[in-house]
Amino acid sequence: MNEFNFIKRTIYDLKRRYPTQITLKVAQETAVDLTSGEILSPTTDYIIDRAILLPKETKAYNIPGLNTPADLSITTRQLLIAAEDLPANLELRKENTQIIYNNEVWDISSLDLIENYVYDIKLKEVEGSIT
Repeated sequence: MNEFNFIKRTIYDLKRRYPTQITLKVAQETAVDLTSGEILSPTTDYIIDRAILLPKETKAYNIPGLNTPADLSITTRQLLIAAEDLPANLELRKENTQIIYNNEVWDISSLDLIENYVYDIKLKEVEGSIT
């Protein structure tokens, strides 16, 4: 069995067993309202019904000179999305996309396309944001 068929079958099986609904919030081009001077940042939301969301991983870092026990904690996650589950006109980029899952907002820290079939996305939590 070749590697592509193995990946395709594994992703299909994971989507069937552990489907997770997420929202991709994609920012469009920013515009300025010339009458009010307000900056407009329109977004488009895409709902993905069968994403594969892996468990959270939290790392705590202590920074010398600060008195708190865990000065900085970073929560990360990994997300797999089959390219066939994305809308045809969507170009997935880490600069303009956020992931919303369970009222938590996540930024994309890295994005890889494996075998032109599945996106391997590393996420980091946006602190203090609730949708």
